[in-house]
Amino acid sequence: MRIIIALILVLFLACQIMPSYAALNLKNKTEMTDVQKEANKEAMKLREEAFAFYTINDIENAYKKLESISDEFKQDGDYLIMANILQDKAKNDDAIGMLNESIKINPKFYKAYYNMGIIFIEQENFESAKEYFKKSIKYNKDFAYGYYNLGLCAYKENDYKSAKSYFNRAILRKNDVPEFYYNLSLVYKKLNNVKNAQKSLDVYNELIKR
Repeated sequence: MRIIIALILVLFLACQIMPSYAALNLKNKTEMTDVQKEANKEAMKLREEAFAFYTINDIENAYKKLESISDEFKQDGDYLIMANILQDKAKNDDAIGMLNESIKINPKFYKAYYNMGIIFIEQENFESAKEYFKKSIKYNKDFAYGYYNLGLCAYKENDYKSAKSYFNRAILRKNDVPEFYYNLSLVYKKLNNVKNAQKSLDVYNELIKR
């Protein structure tokens, strides 16, 4: 069997982001003026248009719509989508900037921390990746992919005991992802636990048949 690590890069799509917007990013938290109400209405319209473009993979127009929203009314999910688009274009430094803006608005936005970790794991900067993946599970303890990618980092650093722990914690939270079991089988193989390696591989083979 060819030994590989299946890297799951789950960049959150717009359909996952839209319900997660934080409260309006208004500098003045008092009741909105009529001007602000109109600006907010325009921001909502632009956001809906951006979402429509993003769902059909028209990322250029999606980005333009989101970029045109006034900074006062940009929300955490707006910056997250913009970061995704920039990362698709290999503009990782700009993507990191957008993710930082998202986190400024919503310091507990686990999706932004997770996507930041994805950028660093792609760059094989595992220490930074781990820092952000840990923050993603700090703010969403049931987020399986945060644990899974921490397992990948540990595996890449030859820390197989930690990798085993993280993969198992991912499986506890989401037990229908074949790659979780496949990579767990590799870890058990590294730990010379042939029996559990085969068990995990059997589950993997069953899941990919579905």
